[in-house]
Amino acid sequence: MRAIQGVGLAGQAREVHEELIESGYAVFRSPVDPRQDLAGAKRAVEVIVEARARPIAVFRRHGLWREIGVRPERDPLRSEGVGRSPLHLDFVNAADPPDLLCLLCVRSDPRGGGHTSLAPTDVVDRLPARTRRQLARPVYSDGVVVELDHIGHDVNPFAVFTPGDRWRVRYTDNLRHADSIDDDARRAVEELSVALHDHLKTIPLRSGDVILVDQHRYLHGKTPLGAGQADLPEDRRRLLLQMFGRARAEDQSPDGRTEAHA
Repeated sequence: MRAIQGVGLAGQAREVHEELIESGYAVFRSPVDPRQDLAGAKRAVEVIVEARARPIAVFRRHGLWREIGVRPERDPLRSEGVGRSPLHLDFVNAADPPDLLCLLCVRSDPRGGGHTSLAPTDVVDRLPARTRRQLARPVYSDGVVVELDHIGHDVNPFAVFTPGDRWRVRYTDNLRHADSIDDDARRAVEELSVALHDHLKTIPLRSGDVILVDQHRYLHGKTPLGAGQADLPEDRRRLLLQMFGRARAEDQSPDGRTEAHA
């Protein structure tokens, strides 16, 4: 992985796409400082994403960009909580999750936490055959698809591993604690969790950094935020903006995978 510097919007978009093909994710600087011109930064990032994907608004009440702030009163493991965000595929329970995840860092955590975590989905291929057989059983469930657009219907229960499918790996660490699965299914996701964390990458994002993640190739999460978040004024706490992208039809290969993760 290399941090991509500004080389002009068209050139930066080309470099971002090349890095996505090579690495499965790309980290780059927004051409516009979000602290000085947030609307301009969002539009510049949209243009870079649009070079290879169609930005999609998944949350009806948020529009194209969703703010991810810090709410110390929330469950620490939930979105905007102060704890670790478990590794997951966004919208794991939807028929067609977004191909691309985009996070724009407006403010990093002044207490030094909240780094982005990534783990490659292809670790499943190195698990024992008996484990992969268990993961291929459609017995796993997580959440519900409600008031969401552009990602299809709810597919609960689903298989974690479906060879040959466009979404061959559907995983969230929450499955380790599901009440509805049997012991064999639970052991299988525990084995996968260990393998994923053995290959974990941690990426700190500074203000103005953007990370674009191919959801077919990487799961994502975050490290815990630094201590004392409740003592920070809200306008000093970590703030990310989240957007999603759908790979364009012309960038999809015959097997359903996009060129960005070919």
